[in-house]
Amino acid sequence: MIILYRYSDGGYAKQKLEIATKKVCLLNFLQCFNTFEEKLYIIADNVNDITYDSLSSLSKVYDTKLSGTYNLERTNCGSSAKSFRYVFEKALLLNLHDDIIIYFIEDDYLHTIEAPKLIKEGLQHFHFVTLYDHPDKYIAPEEGGNPLVADGGEVTRVIRGATRHWKYTNSTTMTFATTAGTLRATKDIIEPFIQGTYPQDYKMFLKLRENGFVLGSPLPGAATHIETKWLSPFEYWEVIAKETIAKEQLKKEGLLQ
Repeated sequence: MIILYRYSDGGYAKQKLEIATKKVCLLNFLQCFNTFEEKLYIIADNVNDITYDSLSSLSKVYDTKLSGTYNLERTNCGSSAKSFRYVFEKALLLNLHDDIIIYFIEDDYLHTIEAPKLIKEGLQHFHFVTLYDHPDKYIAPEEGGNPLVADGGEVTRVIRGATRHWKYTNSTTMTFATTAGTLRATKDIIEPFIQGTYPQDYKMFLKLRENGFVLGSPLPGAATHIETKWLSPFEYWEVIAKETIAKEQLKKEGLLQ
């Protein structure tokens, strides 16, 4: 699995879980995906020297644990769309085998420990996978939810995977997984929606679906955006953040490998 993690000092003004800082989200991600099977690219976009030094220190710790697969790169793209275009083009230039999984991730997400295996499971059934069961899929548009929601949900199919039920869903954020083959096949569909300063994720996934490329999400989700209004349901995300911090402290004290 190739992981392209975008980390920035910038962001949008949203009410988020106070405990789930960007550093805590990254530590949580490293703890969940520490399986020796991933190659991780941390794209430090528009960060100050203090942040970059902190990311560099992390790389020295996790590079050993991840068998030399933690790669830190500093960029100055300056916007969400531009930084995604950068990792999108980077993934294409890697010339990966069609079956290689690529996970694009933003810096304000928490994951559960099952996340890596669920990405692989979901891609057995869908072209794209999100681990985020976005609450907007259950809220009508007049209440600020998804435009395709009515009567408490979107029109979908639910299937049974190896370990979890999955549903076809109409859209997600710019944190998602796919394969290198699918990315190449959908390059021309995706590109128009990642121009400007902010990616048009909703319209992008609808266009992909129109062209036969489907998106799935597990029920319940195994990741969440940390905006308090839109936390993925049925997980105690604040507890997961606290456990992340506790595990990291135990590592520093030499009590946890």
